[in-house]
Amino acid sequence: MNFETTTCISLEHDELIQKLSLHFNMPKRSFISALISFIAENEKFPASSFQKLSYRMRGTKWRRLHLVLYPDEYEFFMDVKKVWKMCSGPDSSSTFYA
Repeated sequence: MNFETTTCISLEHDELIQKLSLHFNMPKRSFISALISFIAENEKFPASSFQKLSYRMRGTKWRRLHLVLYPDEYEFFMDVKKVWKMCSGPDSSSTFYA
């Protein structure tokens, strides 16, 4: 059974993902899945505890993105999202806005 979820993405990043998925001849959902998996495997975050969450900046144009994920992707991405939220604070060099 596949999982359906929605998230928000900046218009700039949405356009970039659209162009790259067309360039690599991949469906947008497959490109996003591969991109998140690649980043999760290769990005190193500094370990820190008791950091505040980072929220979206106001005034930025966002678009709602609907994704259909396979069950194993969904579980993995939820875990990655939690880790990124814990590691992306005001003092960190890598910030992920969820």
